[in-house]
Amino acid sequence: MKKLFNLMVLFASACFMGCGGDGGGNEIVNTLNLVVDKTSISASYSGTTSSFSVTSNVTWSVSVPASWVSVDVSSGVNNGVVGVTIAPNPTADSRSTTITISGGGISKTITVSQDAAPSTLSVSPETLSFIADGETKNVQITSNGSWTATSSEAWCKTNVSSGTGDATLTITVEANSTSDARSANVIIKSSNTEKNIVISQAAGEFIPSENDNGLPATPAPKR
Repeated sequence: MKKLFNLMVLFASACFMGCGGDGGGNEIVNTLNLVVDKTSISASYSGTTSSFSVTSNVTWSVSVPASWVSVDVSSGVNNGVVGVTIAPNPTADSRSTTITISGGGISKTITVSQDAAPSTLSVSPETLSFIADGETKNVQITSNGSWTATSSEAWCKTNVSSGTGDATLTITVEANSTSDARSANVIIKSSNTEKNIVISQAAGEFIPSENDNGLPATPAPKR
């Protein structure tokens, strides 16, 4: 009986080692893994194509929040290669976004950055003439970035001091109560580019009459 019992114990031990271990008595653990071979991608303003590799033993997905970056693979299983296309940047401002790769409770990110395009700026017209009474006129601004508008004289005002992209700038000139013509400059500046709008206004004129005190009348604007 004792011999039979020992044989049964030996048999049970052999079954346990054969079914529940790796031959060395250690339990096999399957570790989740997700690795990408890049942490950043840079592009000039003209755009570019690139790619990154995914090494994994899980199902993963790719998300990109920016419309100017696209990927040719949105998901995968185990290892894979993802192509990245970065569109040209039409603006004079640099930009960046993040590609996120997620799977098995693991997330990896790749920062995508792109240079600004060269600044473009034009104004039309570049000269404006105003009557002595004062008036308002418009100037068209064409730009691919942010810009500022500054007047050199207090009597010449713009409706906004800054903007972004194409816009209509309104310039208002107050009545000229002097007998001298006058001029001003409105400076439009974007990045390293600057445009000057030349403003000129006609002189007011003296009314050839006397007031009740017998003194010359004060100048009146030309109408």
